[in-house]
Amino acid sequence: RISRRVKALEHQVIPVLENAEIYISRMRDEIEREETSRLFHVKRKKEEMIESDSRDRKKKQDTSG
Repeated sequence: RISRRVKALEHQVIPVLENAEIYISRMRDEIEREETSRLFHVKRKKEEMIESDSRDRKKKQDTSG
């Protein structure tokens, strides 16, 4: 009886858990890549906004004074 349960664990339960581990690992990697990409785009957009604001201020100073 015990050997049947051991075989069931070896041939059914353990492979399912291993596949779940692989799936979760891949999903975490994908989420990490997406987050890195998102942060890159946010940083770039922020830099563009700062640069644009700086140019606008310079134009105002040039026209007013």
